[in-house]
Amino acid sequence: MGFLDNIKKRLFAPGSKPTLGQIDRALADGRRASGVTSSPSPPAPAHRPTQARPDAAQAPTPRAQGVAHRLQPAAAAASRVVGNSSANIHVLSEYERLLNCVTDPACEAILLLGRAGTGKSTAIRWLLQSIGSQTALVAPTGIAAWNIGGQTIHSFFGLPPVWIERDQIKAPPQKTRAVLQSLKYLVIDEISMVNANLMDAVAQSLEMYGPQKGKRFGGVKIVAVGDLLQLPPVVDDDTKPLYAQAGYPTEYFFSARCMRGISWAAIELTRVMRQS
Repeated sequence: MGFLDNIKKRLFAPGSKPTLGQIDRALADGRRASGVTSSPSPPAPAHRPTQARPDAAQAPTPRAQGVAHRLQPAAAAASRVVGNSSANIHVLSEYERLLNCVTDPACEAILLLGRAGTGKSTAIRWLLQSIGSQTALVAPTGIAAWNIGGQTIHSFFGLPPVWIERDQIKAPPQKTRAVLQSLKYLVIDEISMVNANLMDAVAQSLEMYGPQKGKRFGGVKIVAVGDLLQLPPVVDDDTKPLYAQAGYPTEYFFSARCMRGISWAAIELTRVMRQS
């Protein structure tokens, strides 16, 4: 039984409304039961930025459209500081595991967890530099999308901001369609706010217009990032009954039909990096 399956089995029976405390305990129990452990964060080394290559300063940054542009790849080391034109990134061992999972063909999807301040956005930025192009960054809200230099899910895929039926999934805008056809990685930030219906719509759009039509997620690898203890999906009273009618156990993204039987790799960031 996988990491998310343990959480769902423990908490999300149909009609249940777990508290944050219950979710917190279920996350811990789910990790233990699945053998997913959070390795201790390495001690911070003396900050000795590696010398940037002459062309590194010219590397473009991700545009607001959320399409990743080719950046200088980072060297592979267990714990180091990477220099770029905007800031120095202290690379944690969890970042390295994330990159290994992303580039491993046997790993279908990755869930990067971490509470506020543990470096999730930094991990996304570093990952983007490491894997280069053919990556799209999306999030469920405008603020979250802006924070990672991406686009909202609805805007990127051309989806209506309502309950989505399969026949409402149309061809995305022309620019997005060209991106989808060559897409390799889709990073979804603030995954806790993504509802099951929207997650299925994303999967169906990728299967219809992605690089490998008919294959799960169109052959695109999903990197879901967030904190399951933060904001849940926003579901209004009129829409709530539709989830039960459609056979969703909960409104959460992991109740989506596209998530059934998927092989997840779970990585958790535990060390708080942000200073208030």
